[in-house]
Amino acid sequence: MNANEDLQADAWLYTPEMRERLAQADTWMKSNPPRESDLEQLAAKLDAAGMILKLDHQSC
Repeated sequence: MNANEDLQADAWLYTPEMRERLAQADTWMKSNPPRESDLEQLAAKLDAAGMILKLDHQSC
């Protein structure tokens, strides 16, 4: 791929709509820092919603 093709391939990143979405994602990330997941709690929440998730403790 040449430089012109690279610019065309990435052009969607510079549209006003995408800039707004990326800005919103950045704001969300700043408000929601990474944290450890509680898989037991997630499994209980999914089970309560009718979505069964089986945890295999040996593979964790």
